[in-house]
Amino acid sequence: MELDVEKLFETDANYEVVNKIMSSMWRWGTSRGMWNEIVVAYDCIRHFSFLNNPNFEVSLDHTKYFNPYGYAKYSRVFIDGVFALLVYYKKEHVLTVGFSITAGKGLLIQQVQMSKRTGNRWLYHFPSNRLEFVISLFRSNFPGYQIAVIDGSSLVNKTLSDYQQGLDRAQEHCKNYREVLAKNRSESKEYYVHALKESKQDCAELSAKIAHLESDAQRLVAFYENAGSFVLGPESKKFNGLLHHKVAS
Repeated sequence: MELDVEKLFETDANYEVVNKIMSSMWRWGTSRGMWNEIVVAYDCIRHFSFLNNPNFEVSLDHTKYFNPYGYAKYSRVFIDGVFALLVYYKKEHVLTVGFSITAGKGLLIQQVQMSKRTGNRWLYHFPSNRLEFVISLFRSNFPGYQIAVIDGSSLVNKTLSDYQQGLDRAQEHCKNYREVLAKNRSESKEYYVHALKESKQDCAELSAKIAHLESDAQRLVAFYENAGSFVLGPESKKFNGLLHHKVAS
């Protein structure tokens, strides 16, 4: 493409979605897909419909650069996929649905996560089985797509590994900052005191996340196993080391 056109696809939010679809196909299946597939996926995203309820709104976000998962570009919400549907109830973000698109009209549901652990009174608008509800949404909004759902154990293990790596880095930073401060280098002391404080805070937050996830692991595994009226088939091939189950019916 001409440089100005290429820049448009990289910087304009509407056009950027096209690049993210191609990136998703590559990062979650090592294929950029055919142009017609990309157009169909874009059209499905653009016309995505949610509940017919004025209190609910849905916005689309996606990862930065070419990341297969991570912090979203515009909302800074962590998503377990390339894309996220951010569900708002009365202007408050209440639910994140992370997903990725693969070549050959495939769609991976990788996250159905409430923003708060308590006080979710909005849930009475949803069927009791949220995963079944989300699968139904994608079935109706992405007709003809083969849908697969993340394996709960695989997701828990991957997330715990990510948290542990972050904790290890934060602990190493704390050690380094303490060693520098012990040498009494007054010219940079204020900087290292602040850096140590931030790293200690990171350690506390990551330790808390690990403890919570370990205590919640059994519930998460059960959540992603129970698709209500839908049948989840045997494990499909791994995508980025994560197992997914195809929705058989």
